[in-house]
Amino acid sequence: MTILSEIEKIKEEVFGIIIIDLILFIAPGLTFIFYFSKELFLTIDVIKLILLSISFITPFLLVNFILSTILVEGGKSKGNKENVFISFSMSLLLSTMILYISLFVAYFLKFSFKTTLIWAIIFQLILILSFVWNLIKGHLKKS
Repeated sequence: MTILSEIEKIKEEVFGIIIIDLILFIAPGLTFIFYFSKELFLTIDVIKLILLSISFITPFLLVNFILSTILVEGGKSKGNKENVFISFSMSLLLSTMILYISLFVAYFLKFSFKTTLIWAIIFQLILILSFVWNLIKGHLKKS
């Protein structure tokens, strides 16, 4: 099997989601780099720029992937490809929203890079706490 034959098997909707996921995976980091260091954005090699931009979202993505996997699979480890894909897309969307909201706050309040990352971590913690609260509330209703 060649790569082209595998690509031909992908449905149009899934292909569109994959493209959107790739954009969401790279865009927040690029925006952070551009906003806080335009000189670095303009002078760094493209491959290094992409790797650096991916490094911004990865910690948030890992945490949100765990949360969304628990949410999608309902606490049962099914592990099928569709659930993993849905969990990854949902965690990518959550991570992107967290980074862009913190960047939005930083833009209007003129925060530094460090303060903006602290705000992103605070937003992530709020998301985790709300997720845990909903899990506990759901388990209490079942009891």
